[in-house]
Amino acid sequence: MPKFQIQKLEFNSFNDWISLQGNIVKGFLKSEYTLKIDVSQTNRLLNAIQKINPDVSIYDYLISYTDKDYSEYKFNFEKISGNELSFSELQSESQSQDFKMIRA
Repeated sequence: MPKFQIQKLEFNSFNDWISLQGNIVKGFLKSEYTLKIDVSQTNRLLNAIQKINPDVSIYDYLISYTDKDYSEYKFNFEKISGNELSFSELQSESQSQDFKMIRA
């Protein structure tokens, strides 16, 4: 089963989706991807990452920016050791039947 190594998680106050940047890993193969899931799943996803890394606070990896009516939030998980979720975990976290993959 392929896994997704989450490197960056980004969302803002104007969109209703989260952008997950990272790598899809299957065996020795690795490809860079951006996944987009519904913003309502932010806490579920962050809790899953926190569960993998009980000794660190994931909020130490948060950078936020606010300007009047606009807020932007970025988590940089490149240096965290447990940043890998299987696609079945991602789907159960998103509670939707499919999610969008954007490949650049």
